[in-house]
Parts: sequence; structure tokens; C-alpha cells
Amino acid sequence: MEEIDFVKWWGAVLATVAFGWNVWNSLSNAPKLKVKLRPNTTYPDARVISTEVTEHGESKELASYCHIEITNVGKLPATVTNIEATHSENGSGRLFSSSQRFLSHSKDNIPLFIEPGQLWSCRLEMEDLYRMAERGTPEIHITVSYKDKPMVVKPKITANKSSQQDARTSRASA
Repeated sequence: MEEIDFVKWWGAVLATVAFGWNVWNSLSNAPKLKVKLRPNTTYPDARVISTEVTEHGESKELASYCHIEITNVGKLPATVTNIEATHSENGSGRLFSSSQRFLSHSKDNIPLFIEPGQLWSCRLEMEDLYRMAERGTPEIHITVSYKDKPMVVKPKITANKSSQQDARTSRASA
């Protein structure tokens, strides 16, 4: 009788371990995206804001961007179906920039299929984020096929739009 109880307990323990292993394995085999943001990044092919002719040649002021990198660090591929910038709700109407405002750094555009280990990057003009910061905290929403709700990433903006305009005005008058 005691040997049968031992066998029952041994079977129950093995079944529980096997069930836990299957749950952990299925959860760890999912796609997983990691998002990095680098605000105030300038590119050589950026939009020219102003041109100034000096004694040393022509000087161009280029637009600054928020650089966005999306990397699949999971074990399965993921599909990014949309990316947009908006702001947290604070009572006034919502402003947003659709996926067309994001400039891809590759030939791939949204919807985007990202294999495990693959990186995709794009950029959004900081002026869009400054405009949104006037109404709330800017957020970048990334909609993926394997989640019901979008991933939300908040860029750290150190200056608002008015201080950017003040800086341009003081440079122009100097």
C-alpha cells in the first residue's frame, strides 16, 4: 500500500513539473520587441530648416529627429502593424502623427515583419513631439500583431517647442 502512494505522489510531481515546463516554454517562445529612443538626433540628410551664408561658407541648420529602434529579442517573428506618436490625454483634443510621418531607415515600411534578432529603425521630427508636448506627455505607440494593446514608449524631451524657437531666435540675432 505504501509503494502505491509513493508512485502516486511521484506521478503527481512529474506531471506538475511537465505542465510547468510546457507553460514556461510556450511563454518564452513568444516574440518580444525592445524599443530604444534617442531624441534630438541629427542626420546628414535631414530637412534643412535655414541656410546662412557666412565668410567661411554656407551654414545650414538641420532638423533634429527622435531616432527609434525596434529589435526583436524573442524567439519568434513579430509583425509591427502601426506606429504613431500622440500625447497623454489631458482634456484637450488629441494630436497625433501617423505612421507616414515616420521615416524608415531601410526599404521596409509598415506593416513590418521582424525576424528574431532583426532590428528596424526609423525617425520622427522633434518638432512633432514638441507640438504634442504642449498638450501632454508625448508617447510613441507601436501596434504589434501578438498583443491586444499597443506598446507605449515615452521619449524624454528636455526642451519644449518655445525654448527651441527662443534658441533659434537668439542664434539668428547673434
